[in-house]
Amino acid sequence: MQDLCVSLINRLGKTGAHSEAFSVYGILKYSKRTINKALHEKILHILLAGGLLKDAYVVVKDHAKLISQPTIKKFAKSFMRKGNINLVNDVIKSIHSSGYKIDQDIFHVAISRYIEQPEKKDMLLHLLQWMPGQGYHVDSSARDLILKNTHLLGCHSIEELLSKHYALLKTNKSREGRTR
Repeated sequence: MQDLCVSLINRLGKTGAHSEAFSVYGILKYSKRTINKALHEKILHILLAGGLLKDAYVVVKDHAKLISQPTIKKFAKSFMRKGNINLVNDVIKSIHSSGYKIDQDIFHVAISRYIEQPEKKDMLLHLLQWMPGQGYHVDSSARDLILKNTHLLGCHSIEELLSKHYALLKTNKSREGRTR
């Protein structure tokens, strides 16, 4: 049965029937059979090609440890650019908890999205509060972007968080200098 489903998923993906391919994947996934690890990455590529980012997030959330780092990065960049803004922080946290180190480009895109929609400033605040505890900081270009737009965000606590990030960054650079 798995070979037939995999063949059908591949064929549906190639013909642009991305949602249908995900449906077959779901049937196979819930059939209580062992799924070939490569299938999770394959369906993720199909979903990304079809722009089905919410479904792609489900695959990543459930199977990130079975998906290659480059594919996780591709998903993260796509989701940060075009995914549901209300899920951005959840996606970042899920990817991080899978062991993937999130790069500054991904954070920068997420921050840019939040700035484009000032009504989402609480989500930006949550992201900025979460980052230091996980060893992440806001790089200088993202920091400048936030500071340039604080008038849109209207939030003094963002400036306070950025100063904490800056202090963390200086501490980390100081430690790196001592270990060399």
